[in-house]
Amino acid sequence: CLQPARPFALLLLIGPAGSGKSTRTRLLRLLVDPAGVDGTLVASPPREGRDLFAVASGTHVLALDNVSHIPQWLSDLLSSIATGSGQATRRLYTDNELAVVQVRQPVILNGIDIAGLGEDLMDRAIAISCPPVEGAQTEADLWDKARKAATRILGALLNAAVVALKNRASVSIPPDRRPRMLDFATWVKAAEPALHQVPSWRDLDFLELYAVNRRQASDEILEADPVGALLLKLGGDRGWEGSASELLDTLEGMLEDERGPEKADKIIRGKRWPSAPHVLGARLRRLVPQLKAAGIVARQHRSGTRGRIWILEPDVPF
Repeated sequence: CLQPARPFALLLLIGPAGSGKSTRTRLLRLLVDPAGVDGTLVASPPREGRDLFAVASGTHVLALDNVSHIPQWLSDLLSSIATGSGQATRRLYTDNELAVVQVRQPVILNGIDIAGLGEDLMDRAIAISCPPVEGAQTEADLWDKARKAATRILGALLNAAVVALKNRASVSIPPDRRPRMLDFATWVKAAEPALHQVPSWRDLDFLELYAVNRRQASDEILEADPVGALLLKLGGDRGWEGSASELLDTLEGMLEDERGPEKADKIIRGKRWPSAPHVLGARLRRLVPQLKAAGIVARQHRSGTRGRIWILEPDVPF
């Protein structure tokens, strides 16, 4: 949250009821962007992009609380806000004046089932599973302790930010370890000398932790997606190739073999199953990074006789 003029990662706090997701969000927000009457304001999920930009333009940390479902448009918009986005609309009561809002800021989401998120958002996110809270205490005691500790915690974070500013230009991440959010990873890597002063973090490598987090998120996306899980099986053995129409027929056949005719028909009629070959193609293009992380290469190839075909094959080093 303290890096200047760079794309930000999104933080996802996921967990069952009673895991303190909302409280954790408010505590994190209190450290760097106290907002609202008590300094811990978080917003409800917006209904349209205009509302989201209105909230984002008045804060540094965009925090959304208890998001049970996230449509694709909101997932894409949150991704663009974390990396930098703007909105231009006609100013009210005018014909030719524009109201322009540009934002780039950290985003915290909590209460989300990871399966409901778009792949672009997950590719920019850090997902943290929150364990159930033990040893309940009153709100008054909790926030009294939090406000007393917040200034010291912020001071330590600012010290780390100073170290990151000093080291950022000299940090070089090897090509084989570079994540998609390279600016974010470089910023935290530059702060490591300060972060390693915390005893429990002394021997930790952020790049390795980040890579493990990304792999776990990719696996969960594929496992929770009925299409993704079948694509893993289809491409993991000897590979497969064919048109999007043939792929859809193949996946429906696999689903029927695994779940039986009745359950398969219910899934196919549901909202999460692609309704047509071109919808499957769009879904597959979004899943390419997650399949790659799981060891499956998915690519399109134009054949002279068959047109565009999809190829799924194990990712074997040359």
